[in-house]
This record gives sequence, structure tokens and C-alpha cells, in this order.
Amino acid sequence: MFFKKPAQKLADSQGNPFVSSLADTYLKFSLDNLGEEKVREVLKGKFASLRYTLSGFDPSELPYKDKVKLISVLYDYSIEAVGPIEAKGTLEELGLKVKDRLGVDKAFQEGLQDLPEGVFSVYRLKTLSREELEETAKKCLIQIEETRAGSTRSVAEKTMKLEAERDILESILYNASDGVFALDRSGKIITFNKKMEDLTGYIFDEVEHRPADDYIRLFDVSVPLEVSTYSSTSAEVSGSEGFSKDKLTLVGRNGGKKYVSMRSSSIREGREVNIGCIATLIDITKDIDLEMMKLDFVSIAAHELRTPLTAMRGYLSLLGEDLKDKLDPNDTDYLEKSILSADRLHGLIENLLNISRIERGALVIQKTKQNWIDIVKSEMAEIEAEAQAANLTLELIEPKTAMPEINVDKTTIVEVLSNLLDNSVRYTKPGGKITVSVEVSGDKVITHIEDTGIGIPQASIPHIFKKFYRVSTTVLRAGEKGTGLGLFISKEIVKMHGGEIWVKSEEGKGSIFSFSLPI
Repeated sequence: MFFKKPAQKLADSQGNPFVSSLADTYLKFSLDNLGEEKVREVLKGKFASLRYTLSGFDPSELPYKDKVKLISVLYDYSIEAVGPIEAKGTLEELGLKVKDRLGVDKAFQEGLQDLPEGVFSVYRLKTLSREELEETAKKCLIQIEETRAGSTRSVAEKTMKLEAERDILESILYNASDGVFALDRSGKIITFNKKMEDLTGYIFDEVEHRPADDYIRLFDVSVPLEVSTYSSTSAEVSGSEGFSKDKLTLVGRNGGKKYVSMRSSSIREGREVNIGCIATLIDITKDIDLEMMKLDFVSIAAHELRTPLTAMRGYLSLLGEDLKDKLDPNDTDYLEKSILSADRLHGLIENLLNISRIERGALVIQKTKQNWIDIVKSEMAEIEAEAQAANLTLELIEPKTAMPEINVDKTTIVEVLSNLLDNSVRYTKPGGKITVSVEVSGDKVITHIEDTGIGIPQASIPHIFKKFYRVSTTVLRAGEKGTGLGLFISKEIVKMHGGEIWVKSEEGKGSIFSFSLPI
């Protein structure tokens, strides 16, 4: 600072009464407000004659030079604890109170030289001679000019740096492999990179400051995705607002279609002021086309297999009826296994066809009013023979109150029940139990299929409803081997009905598969 006067030699051990009293006051204030434990730690080992009593520190026996040092040490710690502005204000306020209490104006002015630099700057000026004031003023002017020149250079350098960084960022965005565009809060385009030009067929000059809905035409299946869906028009944003959608259709200038995944988030000024949004479109057209090719192959192959298999199942069934009394036990066993294998192959083909229909959005459900308990009982009766053969107990727990009819597509929803019951029978040890319970919860009917089977590892539960996912566990019954399709199909069918499906399981103890359907 400019106002520090060269330190004078301390007159005697008693020193300046103002500074001595301020040291006592400042120490007490620090102990009360900055934490006694912290202050003790800061002062530890710095003052040989500073005693600590039951009532606190006693600085009365400190030499004057140590009292000056005590103020300086406490001031440095105060800056660290509360910041320089508050620390300076506190020390000056305490000093003025001590001055007024003691009535020592002269001692106050003389004692300022022993206080930390920068404190009581205005009062220190009064202690300077005319020549010292002129010298101080000159130094101030020189430093102001140096600061001004440095600030000008600094602003110019920072401006150049910001412009360079902006150019680099614009170049990165423009040449990014994904489509990137930004909108202002009114939904008008302010940034539009090269990939967006390729995807839409429009160039930036055509779309700049134009409504995004006119040029970035996105559809979720067949429903237009409006700007308001992924870009907030509110002036305020909170939390981590954003939008994400994995499969959208982008219709370009000439009606050409691309499949894209979208991610968007708010552009903020400060923490909570929304000034628009920035969005990324990832071109997944090749992935979707490849998936469609796979579905075409699966669909064609399944249809081609289904025709001869239907005939094979029919002939095997006829043979079973015609020859059941003529075959020896071994031949009968072979025929039954052939029929069972043909049935399993038929189930696999139907699953593949259902996958194809689901992925294409071609699986249509036609809901009608149904008695849900009757459907559940019917499916349990279908599985009863297989459960008895596996030495399993089946139990149905009906709701305690009357249950209304529900709107379902019977053909598809029966497949869900069949898949879940079949899994329980397959993966439950002989002597186990399968319990089906139905309950009404608000505007939903919830069905639980609980078994005492082998359970599912916790690591597999998040993936259990994914397509082709199979739990890596030992299958207990010979010949049982899942395809990883049944649960995926069940999830999609339940979702199409407006419900949800979930599982709770503990390995070695069993599983509870549950699904809800709206009433």
C-alpha cells in the first residue's frame, strides 16, 4: 500500500497503549468468532510468554513487539478464514471502538504504523508530512497508469484469445461428424453445422434466424416433434434440463428420410438464465437399415420354415393318434420327443415373427373387455400337466374384492402369461411351488407370478427383458434352453397395453415376475 510509514523503533516494552489494548480486544474477538481451537492452533509455538488459563489466553505479559506480532498473525488468519475485505473491516471497527473507549487520539495515530499494512489507510494519511503526501500521490498516479496500461494489454490479449477459441470452437462444431444446431429462446436457428446441411438439404444462410420447425422436421414415429418438446422457451432453467430420444425420423428438403438420435440441452447465461438450446443429431440411418435387413431375413426365414413345420407337426400328431397302441414304449418315447421338439421349433418361429412385427411396429392389438381371472385360470390349466410332471405345486390367489373387467387383446396378453408361467415351471426344482396372485391397485390390475426356483443373479436383472438376453446360469432340467426372446416380447406386449413389467429375484430362492394392466 502507499500509506505505510517507515516503521519507528518501539519506545519501550509498554509500547503504544492503543495497540496494546487492541491486541487484547482482537484476541478475544478471534477466540469468540473464529473458533478457539483454530486460533490456538494458529498461535501455537509463536509466543513463548503467551499463557493459556481456564478463562482463555492471557496476553498481559507479552512484550509490546509480541502484541504487534499477535495482531498481525490473527489478521493473516482472519483473511484466510473470512476474506480480506471482512478481515480489514473487522480490525478497523475494533480499533475505532478501542480508540473511543480509551480516548487516545494521539496514541491512535502513532500506533497505526505498528498495525498490518493496508488497515486504516485513510487515517494513516494524517500522519504523513506534506512531502510524504506528495510522494505518496505520485506513487499512486504511477501505479494507476501502470495498472491502466496493463489492463488495456490484458483486455486486448484476452479478446484475441477468446476470438481464437471461438474460431476453433466454430470450426470443430461445423466439421463435427454429428449434426449440431442451436436455437434461441424463440425457437429460431442460430447455429447449423455442415452435417446438419447434409442431413436436411438446407444451408445455414437459408435457415439462419428462421423457425426451426420449418427446416428441422423431426417425427417420433408419425407424430411431429415440435421445438417446444426439446427446447424450453422459459427465461429460467433449473437443474439439468435436457431432452433425449433414440429413434426419430428426420424429413429433409426433398422428402428424403434419415433416422437420427437426438440429444439437446439448454444454453445458459449464468446458472439459471435460459437463452436457448443446443442439440445434436446422430445419424443412425445405416444402423436402422441394417436392422431392417435383419428383420426381413428373420421374417422370410420364419415364414419359409413355418409352412413345412406345420405339415410336420400335423403328420406327427396323426402318427401319435394312429399308432399309440401299436408302438413299443421306446418308439412311443421317440415319437413324443419328436412332437415336443416340433412344438418348440414352432414356438421359436412364432417368437421370431413376433419380434419382426414388434420392431416394425406391425404388431396390432385389438382390445376387448375380458374377465382377467378367467384368463389366468385358463392359462394355469394349460400348464398344469407339465407342472405335475415336474412335481410342482400351482396356486392361484384371487383378489379379495370384486374385480372389474379389463381391456386387453386376449391373443397377445395370453402369450405374456404363458411365457412367465412356462419360465417358472422350467426353472423351479421338483417339489417347488408356483403362486399366481392378482390384485387391484388404483386404476391398475397387477399380476404376480412367484416361484421357488433357482432365481436370477442380481447382475442379470437390469438386462433380463432385453432381446436375446439369456441368464448365464445352470439349467436344472435336461433339455431346457431359452432363446432370450420370451421376456422381451412380453415386455413389449405389456407396454403396448399401457402397462409395466418388472422382476424381483434372489439367486437360489426364486423370482417374482409382475406386470400391470390398466383397468
